[in-house]
Amino acid sequence: MNSAEKVLWILDRLGEEPYEINLTALAKEMNTVKSGVYKILSIMVTHGFVVQNPETKKYSIGPALYRLGNVYNNRVGIWEIAKPIIIQVAEITQETVSIGIREGDTAILAYRVDSPLPVRHVENIGTKFPINASAIGKVLAAYYDDARIKELLSSSTFKKHTPNTLVDIKSILQEYQKIRENCYAISDEERFSESFGIAVPIMDNNENVWSCLCITGPKMRFTPDKVDSWVQLLKNKAKEISHLLV
Repeated sequence: MNSAEKVLWILDRLGEEPYEINLTALAKEMNTVKSGVYKILSIMVTHGFVVQNPETKKYSIGPALYRLGNVYNNRVGIWEIAKPIIIQVAEITQETVSIGIREGDTAILAYRVDSPLPVRHVENIGTKFPINASAIGKVLAAYYDDARIKELLSSSTFKKHTPNTLVDIKSILQEYQKIRENCYAISDEERFSESFGIAVPIMDNNENVWSCLCITGPKMRFTPDKVDSWVQLLKNKAKEISHLLV
């Protein structure tokens, strides 16, 4: 990796749990010498992209990225449009409601309104979702063109998170086809046991899909009648967001 690639690798690494790491472990993961990594980290610290805990000596994301994230948020604009809508969905369903977006080829959790109930499904903003397991990951992957889908599937290694996780490419392709036909995705204990999720695509005015609206929560509360009702609710609200984004 050149210097620019190392900077990007470090930022991407610090965006994943446990969101902090020391110099030795980071250099080991990068398969490079500590002195080179330290030099890059020092520059990143100077410019606020990374901070170091003086007690643990571990590095984590810095305030410069928070500022850039807000700039991105303001330019994309979806949060200000979607916020009152997802709050309304959260009030109706009493479940966690979120917006997932596609960042490159990765589906991530961008915004979230938590369920008020004591037992709820909560994941950190910035969580990355696999394209074979999770309602958000599947619905965003399903709307790639066929050639890109096959390219992504052929270059991916799939982890079996639970017995319900799809890892066979043929089965994943069939799932994507079903998602496109029905305009929603369901995750039934695909990443975590006793967890359930529903996601619907949010389309732009050219019918491209780069974001989605999702409900997640404990499976015991997702009864068949609620699932049917909430799928329609999400579809209606996703269309509302789409119209406002034009």
